[in-house]
Amino acid sequence: MSQNYSGNATVEQVKREVRQTIEELRELTRSEIPFNQFCETLLARIVPLTGAYGAIVWQFQGEPGFAPIFGHGPRYQVMAAENQQHQGLLYEVGRNQNGLSVRSEAVSDAPEAANMLLIAVPIMDRQNRFWGVLELLQRAEINQETQTGYMKFTSQLASLFARWQEQHDLRAASISDEQWANRVTFVREIHRTIDLNECTYAIANETRRLLKADRVVVAVEQGGKYRVKAVSSQDRFDNRGNVVKKLTRVINSSIKTDTPLWLTGNTDQLPPKLAGQVNEYLDESHSRTLAVLPLIVEPPKPRDELTRRSRGRPRKIGGLVVEYFDQEVAEADVEGSLSLVKSESTVALENALATNSVFLLPLWRSLGKLRDFLWTNYRKRTMAALVALGLLTAAMILWPMDMKIKVDGVLQPELRKNLFAKMEMVVKTVHHDHNAKVQAGDLLLTLESEPLDQKLIELTGQIETLNQQIESLRRQLNQVDRFTEGPPNQTALQLAAQLDQLDIERRGVLELKRNVEKQREALQVFSPISGTVMTWDAKRKLEGLPVQFGQPLLSIADLNGRWQVELLIPQARAGYIRDALARAGGKEIPADFLLATDPNTRHKGRLVRISDRAETNAKGLTEFRAIIEIDSEKLSAPQAGAGVVARVNCGPQPMGFVLFYQVLDFLRTRVFF
Repeated sequence: MSQNYSGNATVEQVKREVRQTIEELRELTRSEIPFNQFCETLLARIVPLTGAYGAIVWQFQGEPGFAPIFGHGPRYQVMAAENQQHQGLLYEVGRNQNGLSVRSEAVSDAPEAANMLLIAVPIMDRQNRFWGVLELLQRAEINQETQTGYMKFTSQLASLFARWQEQHDLRAASISDEQWANRVTFVREIHRTIDLNECTYAIANETRRLLKADRVVVAVEQGGKYRVKAVSSQDRFDNRGNVVKKLTRVINSSIKTDTPLWLTGNTDQLPPKLAGQVNEYLDESHSRTLAVLPLIVEPPKPRDELTRRSRGRPRKIGGLVVEYFDQEVAEADVEGSLSLVKSESTVALENALATNSVFLLPLWRSLGKLRDFLWTNYRKRTMAALVALGLLTAAMILWPMDMKIKVDGVLQPELRKNLFAKMEMVVKTVHHDHNAKVQAGDLLLTLESEPLDQKLIELTGQIETLNQQIESLRRQLNQVDRFTEGPPNQTALQLAAQLDQLDIERRGVLELKRNVEKQREALQVFSPISGTVMTWDAKRKLEGLPVQFGQPLLSIADLNGRWQVELLIPQARAGYIRDALARAGGKEIPADFLLATDPNTRHKGRLVRISDRAETNAKGLTEFRAIIEIDSEKLSAPQAGAGVVARVNCGPQPMGFVLFYQVLDFLRTRVFF
């Protein structure tokens, strides 16, 4: 459009570029771009596209006339606002609301304005009211057809201003509605509760959301000082933390000295003490905007015109701290929402403080909720529940019930023997393995003891040596007696004394040998009873095993005889079983039990005795042992050592005691004692 084209292809290409430009600028009107940026972008696109000298946006300002607010191009400044003839051209466009094209010589005598064609079209707002003029400074030598094309193109561009304003107004209306919705939500949320903790957290979080701040802190006056009570987006915080302590000093200094604080720059305007505290805090938080807003309760107004005296002084009940980390926000930017925040937060916090000061408030609140729940909302149900509770209490006290104490135990044959090592030795041979049938006197184990063998050899050698010495002394004594007549001489007496001494030593060694031989007899272990070997995998476990004194070796039990249940009674329940035995005359009390190997069959038995002394088990718990006699014929394939769960019948007791005796025992021993 701005050049002389040699062919239709080039003209079509320019037209496509023009249509594309208009479409892109139309899309630009839908974005959130500011008006000045929109104008600059539009002019910067059309000047190189059309090859014009420049383009200007004129705004009609009433009595002063038109003022150029944006311009672009190498020669757009030649059309000065002081040129009255040019102002007349613009007025003519505004009156007729139609585009005009005139040569520049008609409105300006300036040499730099010569040889230009001025194309001016009106700019209308979204209510179709005249707003200004879009002027294109084009070359004068273009033909009439091209002028018409430029006029149409410029008119299309001017219509984009109305589209931008329409989109801008729609966004502004949407933002306004959103702000009002946010304010209504803010008021509703902070007044939802009168609990002090919940109220302060609601104020902190809702203020942060409404003001779009990064952090909001709520401080409450307590004993003349202000203490941080809530931090937005933080359920917990440490009042002893370094940041909170420094912020608390800033809050106290700012509110107490009545120094308004909305800081977006340096602290030169603040008092020295407060400035130092603020700088210390900012070194920790790195906030670019810091505001401390006192929450002040104003005294009530006089009721009538005659009462002029105020009923009190303003009272500071707390403060808000608003922080923006990455931006500097002026107080005027959030003034509308800020006034609402301060007024409504003051009312909500005052109500919460008044409620929180009630003595024993949590108790009264809980009692009130309980009264409403039981008596107001569910009176009939409450009466029915009270009647049922009374009947249940009477049944608990008056209705008898068998007290059956559950105890763990094991099933064992009544006749059984455990064999233990009588000294330090090694198991050489196990003659009967697990589950083998043996008779009384059968050889079960052959043991060996190398120390005993060595001791026996040593004693035998000593005896032989002593025998040789004794025989030698006897021969010497006989020779002395043969050649000496009369009473024994000194030599004979010495030999006789030595002979007596050796004889005594020999008798001692012989006694030791007999003891060793007796100990060697213990190396043969015989079965004390007829029965079955109960030790599992005895051959593999015992053969070649060194054993110590008292170590268990084998267990023999008569599986064909009578069986019994051994109970392991905790000491807390042994007293009840003893009392039941005493009431039964010390004979027996009934019991039933289940075998872990056959839990579907319940067996009967009789508890006949309980041990007098307690034992400590492997877990360190104190237990008493008791015996339950059973009918062995009714047991099918009993297994020694099988687990048992027994219930010992201790006689009738009140139902409440039977059900809750363990709780009563705990209270007696741990609470009331």
